[in-house]
Amino acid sequence: MDPSGSGREKIVSGWLRDAIDRVHQEQPELWELGVGERARVGQIFRALYESDPYRGGWHIDLEWNRVGVNRDPKAQAENRSGYGTPDIAVHHRGEDGREHNLMIVEFKNVLSQGHINYRDHRKVKWWIGRSSYCFGAVIALGPTPYVFGPVGVWITLDESGKQRERPWL
Repeated sequence: MDPSGSGREKIVSGWLRDAIDRVHQEQPELWELGVGERARVGQIFRALYESDPYRGGWHIDLEWNRVGVNRDPKAQAENRSGYGTPDIAVHHRGEDGREHNLMIVEFKNVLSQGHINYRDHRKVKWWIGRSSYCFGAVIALGPTPYVFGPVGVWITLDESGKQRERPWL
């Protein structure tokens, strides 16, 4: 199984993009009313769950805070945010390694001075390094339905274990 091959990357990134677009199209009030990040992320989670291209082969979790077969509390990321959990994790619960950790995602409602959130970027990179997630993303969802166009960073873990980044398109 090639965890980060280009075919798989297209499936996973497309799945995430389609879920975000679906929520924006079907529930524009989440942007019109300026609701919090958790409300949007919860609906994106639901859209991912409902459109799983792997048909249940992965667990899709919000704010997952466990790691390993003993399901110990997940270590805190190397930052001072106080959070040690990703917004969304797609993985096999209780397992470690790249064959069990598909994607980890952090969201923000708006851009931070025109850039992705630095702290979230560091957290995603740390989780990829710690648990060998194949893919990671830090995505700003945009503040209004009229300024919609998710932007951010897409991070992959190549066969040698090195992280590669590119803009989220």
